[in-house]
Amino acid sequence: MEKHMIMTILAMGLALYCIRLSGLLLSRISMPRNLEHALMGLAPATLAALVVASLLAQPQELGWRAPAAVAALAVAIRWPRMEVCLATGMLVYVVLRWADVGM
Repeated sequence: MEKHMIMTILAMGLALYCIRLSGLLLSRISMPRNLEHALMGLAPATLAALVVASLLAQPQELGWRAPAAVAALAVAIRWPRMEVCLATGMLVYVVLRWADVGM
């Protein structure tokens, strides 16, 4: 895997960790119900934006990335846990690259 790809994955992990940490800190503060619901969708929206940007940034690798994104989406719909979704997408991507499916 290229260095910039590893850095992107690490940056996404750090960003999501910071979002989760801020949620823990904000849980002690009373806030309006609407704001609470908006903040619940922040992490999935951030992840979706990063995935779409990554898919469009390197169209030459779309053959490996698209099945990984579809697999992650299917898992996210069935089991709405971000860790499982991320692991599935990365696993499919790595297996397709390792197998050099020729996409």
